[in-house]
Amino acid sequence: MCKQEQIALILFSAPEDEEYSKKQNDSEEISSIFLETAQNNSNVFFLDYTYGGNLWNKDYENWLLNSHHINEKELFTELFSENFKERTGNILYK
Repeated sequence: MCKQEQIALILFSAPEDEEYSKKQNDSEEISSIFLETAQNNSNVFFLDYTYGGNLWNKDYENWLLNSHHINEKELFTELFSENFKERTGNILYK
């Protein structure tokens, strides 16, 4: 549907606390599915903010309400939106 409507799709794994992330059993499997999808589709972006992901940054733990829930007051605010915009080459805002 995204291809048909020429919509850029963002797949992302939200930041998690480092210790919490290490306990996730299926994170590599999920990341590989998202990555493969993004590699095979030019209008799909995969932004991996989890521990070990290519965009992981210890500072992003400040986006969290607790170890595994993103702070709802920060979700898609200017901070998160600006990061998405930067990572997707501004394509989302054209």
